[in-house]
Amino acid sequence: MQYESNTDFTIAKYTPYIKPRYVTREGTTVLYVRYNYNRTKRTLISTGYSIKPEHWDSKKRWIKRACPNYDEIDACLIRITSKLGEILTYAKINGISPTVDFVLLELKKNREYELRPNRVDIFDALERYITEKAPVVSLQTK
Repeated sequence: MQYESNTDFTIAKYTPYIKPRYVTREGTTVLYVRYNYNRTKRTLISTGYSIKPEHWDSKKRWIKRACPNYDEIDACLIRITSKLGEILTYAKINGISPTVDFVLLELKKNREYELRPNRVDIFDALERYITEKAPVVSLQTK
């Protein structure tokens, strides 16, 4: 497999993320989900929550149970990461490049995705085949 250059290699990953060095006077930092389209194109998607850096598990890349409002924030992270997974799966199935702009636009649309490719029912296909071939097939062949 050949690629144009290393910077164009698409990795399309997402992970919850905080900026531990950007702490407010209240001692909190914004909780994001970072989406990396490739090594040079990425974006931070705000969850709308701020947490204290000590409530962040950097190894698991998730909030700790000791975090106030854990259930609410955990549900939000699950919702955003699940939606990103659906968007990337939809893009892959449909041959769409999941650029940062595409992903952000799809997040704003907040729509449901048909993630399974259209499957062919063998009986429907066989029935269509028989119907289509009936005019050109002789009675002896039937």
